[in-house]
Amino acid sequence: MADREQLEVNKMKSLLINREQLIKDQETDLTKLRVELTCLRDEESRLEQTSESSKQQLEILARSQGEITNEIVLIRKHIQQLQNQYKNLDPGFTGFSGFNGDASLSIDT
Repeated sequence: MADREQLEVNKMKSLLINREQLIKDQETDLTKLRVELTCLRDEESRLEQTSESSKQQLEILARSQGEITNEIVLIRKHIQQLQNQYKNLDPGFTGFSGFNGDASLSIDT
């Protein structure tokens, strides 16, 4: 009977050792997951900052493009006014070199 009890005790000890090792392994895995989660949160934060910065840059570019377009329109109007003035002075005047008769620039906007 003592042998049987000793066998049972050894079996329980073995199970306990196995469970303790399993718990240690799970704690290690949990630590790794926490580190990975921290890294992912840091990356998410970095991407959000990059995204916000890119959004601001696009807004600045859009405003700049709008301002440039407005300037081009004003320049075209001024050229048209100058061409009209020259036409009144010289009926043979056909337009400035580098510009179409409607005072549009020869570059795409």
